Amino acid sequence: MNKPADPISIDGKDYQFDALSPRAQVLVQHISSVDQQLDGLDRQMDLLKVARHGCYSLLITQVQDNGEQETDPAGRIPEEPPAS
Repeated sequence: MNKPADPISIDGKDYQFDALSPRAQVLVQHISSVDQQLDGLDRQMDLLKVARHGCYSLLITQVQDNGEQETDPAGRIPEEPPAS
């Protein structure tokens, strides 16, 4: 992993990466890695929401086109959640 060239803000104070202890440098790299993973999960969640919305729209079209009959509401697929 690359060393950050810019100062790192920790608890409101700026530090140079090279001036940190080896353990602190590892922790900074771990935090950076976790932040990248969280960003990736946010993007993945957005894609999954779009995919679910698309599948739900296709399902509505499918049941309308085939004249599907409603059954007991307890066995229904949950309605599309409101957009966030």
